[in-house]
Amino acid sequence: MSAKIAFIVLVGALVASTASLFTSGSFTTLSSLKRSIIAEELANQRRVNKVLGLRSEIDGLMHDNRVLERAARNELGLARPNELIFFFDDAKKR
Repeated sequence: MSAKIAFIVLVGALVASTASLFTSGSFTTLSSLKRSIIAEELANQRRVNKVLGLRSEIDGLMHDNRVLERAARNELGLARPNELIFFFDDAKKR
């Protein structure tokens, strides 16, 4: 008789725990959080890559005069004395 009662309690506990996992949204919340973590890790990796690229660019600007000159010419439009710079419009005119 006590084996039947233990079996019934065990089955009841199993059913209750399974029901609590799926009905309260715990399982769906957990899977949603896992997807959010993966998305945030990817975004963080992109940010780390961007920071590394910017650090490399800063290092080049600080230590390599050719990189500094190229940046000054391209981004600021600076020229050497007696040097002419021509800007061409890339848009095709009809």
